[in-house]
Parts: sequence; C-alpha cells; structure tokens
Amino acid sequence: MYAKDDFDLAGFAVGAMERGTHLPQGVAAGDVLIGLPSSGVHSNGFSLVRKIVADHGLTWDSPAPFGTGNLGAELLTPTALYVKACLAALRAGGVHAMAHITGGGVTENLPRVLPDDLGATIDLQRIPGLPIMAWLAQAGGISEAEMLKTFNCGIGMILAVEPAQAVAVEAALKAQGSESGPLRRSDPGSGRHLHGAIVILNVAILISGGGSNMQRLLEDIDETHPGCARLVLSNRPEAGGLAKAQAMGVATEVLDHRPFGEDRARFETELHKILKAYHIDVICLAGFMRILGTDFVSAWRGRMLNIHPSLLPKYQGLHTHQRALEAGDRRAGCSVHEVVPQLDAGPVLGQSEVPILPGDTAQDLANRVLEQEHLLYPKILRTFLTRFEPPS
Repeated sequence: MYAKDDFDLAGFAVGAMERGTHLPQGVAAGDVLIGLPSSGVHSNGFSLVRKIVADHGLTWDSPAPFGTGNLGAELLTPTALYVKACLAALRAGGVHAMAHITGGGVTENLPRVLPDDLGATIDLQRIPGLPIMAWLAQAGGISEAEMLKTFNCGIGMILAVEPAQAVAVEAALKAQGSESGPLRRSDPGSGRHLHGAIVILNVAILISGGGSNMQRLLEDIDETHPGCARLVLSNRPEAGGLAKAQAMGVATEVLDHRPFGEDRARFETELHKILKAYHIDVICLAGFMRILGTDFVSAWRGRMLNIHPSLLPKYQGLHTHQRALEAGDRRAGCSVHEVVPQLDAGPVLGQSEVPILPGDTAQDLANRVLEQEHLLYPKILRTFLTRFEPPS
C-alpha cells in the first residue's frame, strides 16, 4: 500500500547475445574468482538502510557519518555499471561465468552461476572495504554473515575465469578503469572465507587445561566444515591445549584472569575485545573453567556453546559423575548446550549416554563420558554452524 504522494520508479534494459555465447559455461574447479568493486549500496537493502537511519535519528540531509557529503547523497551514489569492463573481459577470453552481486549479496548470487557440485572459496579480506558498509554493520548491529546476505559489501560483480587467462582478464578490466582483483589467496587458511552459499563462520575455542575436546573440534574442522578455527584462547598460560593448538596451526591467545583479581567485568571486557579483533562469530567453551557474567553471556547469546558432563538438566555445575553415582543412576552422559546467564541452563542441542556399570568410580565414569564428548561436540558444532542464523 502506498501513502499519498508515494511512488516507485522502475526501469529496465534489453540486451542481445549471439547463440552459443551464454554464460555460465565451463565453470570448473580451480577457476579464479575476480571481483569488481561496487560504488556503494547500489540499489539493494534500502529497507534496512532506512530503518538504521531512522533508528539513529538521522535525516537524509544529515552529514554522512562515514563520508564527506550529506547522508542522502552518499546513499544515492550511482550504481557502478560493468558493461564495458565485462565486454572487455569476454574479449580477453577464458571467462566462464559472471555473477552480479545484487539483492542477496555474495551469499546468494555467486552460487547461482556455479554447478551444483562445485563451491567457491573467497577470502573476505580481499573485498574492498567501503566506509558505508562498515557504518551500516556497526550502526545496525549487523553480523558479517547477515551483511553478506543483504549488501554487496564492496563487490558488485564476480567473474569466474580460467586460471591461465586470469592475468589477461585482469589487464583488460584495468584498461577499462576497473580496479579488479582475485578474491582468493593461495593460502586457504588466511582471512575470512565463504564456501558456496555458506559463510564460513570464525570459531574461537576457550580452554583452561589440556584441551582434549578442543583437539577433537580442531581435527574435525576440515575444508568441508562450515566453520574456521580462528582462535584458541586460555585463561591459564600453562594450559597444555595451547601447544596442541599451535602445532595444528591455530592462532592462540592467553588472557590470564589472575591479574584482574575479583574484577570479572574488566576481564570479560578484555576477552570481548580479543574475540572481536579475531572477527569471531561463535564461541565453543571446552573446559574453560570460568563462570562468565551476565553482560558477556548476553552479548554472545545464541553464539556460544558449551559441553557439560551430565545429561542436563540433571547435575548442573561440578562433580557430576560422583553425584550420578550417589543418586544410584543407571545411565550418565554429556550434553552440548547453548550458554545463557543461568549456569548450564541453556537449550540442549544434543546428548550422548553411557551406562553406569557395577563398581564404577567417578573417574571410571568420567573416562567413559569423555569418549562420548569427543564424538558429540564436533557433530553438534557442525550442525549448529550449518543452521546458524545471526541473533537479531
């Protein structure tokens, strides 16, 4: 429904092509993805843009928080047109596909030109950073995953090019004034990544000890995984899991809680800063022996998992195995759950059971349950990341 004096403007263009020259055609594993920069938001995501502007009490005549002109003029920067650049790339040869990054962003538009059995890896650090995109993400509290599904984020067109022709295509694009560049580095472990239609989410694992669950999580994160092991952090410098993580090529950090004394809030403020510096999307607690405060947990709600050695809601807290034995239980187990401010009370995402055998000690039961933890946690993390929707 339109209010009085409201209207839309619509336009269209008609093109023609020679038979047999249609794209996509011949996209294959190993093709180089070349990105052409956008000039701004182009014409997508304006419902969200208008909401962010209204929420911050701005008008179209307000100075742009991210540029030199007024907000309206910056937002209406004309859309970059790629016709001449793309025609030059086609003449250079070797172009197998072109993906116009419009509504739905990279996440939805790039997969449309790929065969069903092929994905793509993009180093997101190679996408040109536009001030307007940084402001929208910050002002709207929008996660990177959601930004990639809504805006072009700095790339308006992506070409899939035969490797042998990549240099020639880039030269042709540059001759047309387009500062293009490959979107994948040779070292697949660097930067932020996107596989096919799924944003690869950066995972931090927090530990305090030897890190056996951490090790199993890291071993499971391979090239098919929806997560990237970005960081292992410990509150204890002597934690044995740090050396294991380093040996597996994962960045490590230590934030010793002891110098903070009783000031938990300051410790958690520093922890939050480190996680943000590594662009962490999801936290896995794996033997992290600190109870986190309400403010920290609330900031990461829906993005933090923990594994607990009991069949929740039974036996929250410590000494779970001894308590199960004393209660005469016949079965015990472990649970993976989301972390909420109440201790071990978040939604349970998965559980695994073991029998309690005659003569079991608490240590016997702990060893048997730990074997199941090593199987359960990687499985649940995969599922959680695959279905992940950024909290609103």
